Amino acid sequence: NSSHASALLARRFQPAYLSSFWNVLDLCINVLCTVGMIYIITDPGLVADHPIIQISRALRILRLLTHFATSQVVLAAMLASVPHLLQSFLITAVLFFMSASVGV
Repeated sequence: NSSHASALLARRFQPAYLSSFWNVLDLCINVLCTVGMIYIITDPGLVADHPIIQISRALRILRLLTHFATSQVVLAAMLASVPHLLQSFLITAVLFFMSASVGV
């Protein structure tokens, strides 16, 4: 059956690793860290405060999220709560400015 064979081939050569956002993030962080290491190796006088090195250090924390499913759930919940926090902030700011204009 040719349709079955083509379906099997399509599944076999599907880029499974890059289909997940977390794996793509992990790959990007690894590439960025590798580029930073290459910069240090090729130019020994390069200071550790180079922007690529600083960015790669900060993103290493995000790399931990690729290994722990519970942290992915927590991050998704935190990002989902941002609009509600902004609404609360706006209400608080309006009440603050109303009380400030009254002189309380």
